[in-house]
Amino acid sequence: MISPMLATNWRKSALATSKWSYEIKYDGIRAMMTISGSKVEIFSRSGRNITDKYPELVGSVPKGNEYNRIVLDGEIIAVDAFGMPSFQGLQSRMNLESGSKILERVESVPVEYVVFDLPILWVNNSKQLDTQVGPTNSWLERRDSLDKLFKEGIFKFPTVQSVASDDMDVMIQFAEDNNLEGIMAKRHDSLYLPGVRGPAWMKKPFTRRIKAVVGGFTEGTGKRSDKFGGLVLGLYNGPQLYHIGSVGTGFNDTTLGLMSTILNGKTSDVCPFVVKPQIGKPTTWITPDLTVVVEFRNWTDGLHMRMPSYKGVTDEPSDNYLDATKS
Repeated sequence: MISPMLATNWRKSALATSKWSYEIKYDGIRAMMTISGSKVEIFSRSGRNITDKYPELVGSVPKGNEYNRIVLDGEIIAVDAFGMPSFQGLQSRMNLESGSKILERVESVPVEYVVFDLPILWVNNSKQLDTQVGPTNSWLERRDSLDKLFKEGIFKFPTVQSVASDDMDVMIQFAEDNNLEGIMAKRHDSLYLPGVRGPAWMKKPFTRRIKAVVGGFTEGTGKRSDKFGGLVLGLYNGPQLYHIGSVGTGFNDTTLGLMSTILNGKTSDVCPFVVKPQIGKPTTWITPDLTVVVEFRNWTDGLHMRMPSYKGVTDEPSDNYLDATKS
């Protein structure tokens, strides 16, 4: 098993120096698939064998093909009722160990393996093992070989090929319109560097920013034991405050101290949310008149923020619940 190649953060200036193609950044888990004769195995980014968790993917590789060894790089995604990636759905399969429960979820939470690279392709030629494609081939060469594999019918659904385009604006628009995680940029001449976070691959995740109301705070632990753990946030729909999750990242020592002072002056015995949230940690409620700016990746199915980060306090009014969660 080889380690997957990693991407660096987006640098727009780099796009002018070379030729690039663009792909969708899916909201799933990175996975490598290895095919050696009739043996198919799937590995997580950390190298853990996760083959048994996704039996439908193993069955999507017909046996008896002419290739002696294939290594694929891609993303496992769970698909919701609208055909869109759902990380929350995928979480319900990631930690399953029981074979019977996994088989049940194959039907209720279907997954796809979206392949975007071909690090290795070996073909058995007259009993001589030749490398047809390897990490030293360019991305364009590897992509061309991957195209041919899918056209030959080596794979069947739910192993599918990612879509790539040389038009960045089209890919960005598609990803934004469909509430996808972001896009990837891949340089045409890039080699496959296992385990390396190289500048030839760049990621552009999309984030959202809202103004949210602080309704409480959780108890701090460790270095934060004398401050707070996270802010419990909500948005108003009319007079009612709806819980949208908590944020505990984005603070430095100064902002932690200032915010702790503010929070301690606003404590209340009354939960301000229309439905009392189940936080799972000791929580102190406050008078809901403090608004903060939060950046996050996207909304979960339960309309909670995913991967939120605190950006600061604002004196502007909070966003409306319905407007924000529909965007």
